[in-house]
Amino acid sequence: MSASLIPAGIAVATRDLDLAGVFLCALLGGAVARTAGLDLFGFLVVGIISGLAET
Repeated sequence: MSASLIPAGIAVATRDLDLAGVFLCALLGGAVARTAGLDLFGFLVVGIISGLAET
């Protein structure tokens, strides 16, 4: 019997979708920081926080 009940293809697909979601949320945070007129540090902080808060 297999140790995992989830097929490998589904696990890879969900991981890829999760990473895409993190990337898109980070881009959205960067767009918000740009419209707010933040400097590079603020841009990075907002982008990282919004990317990690995706869950």
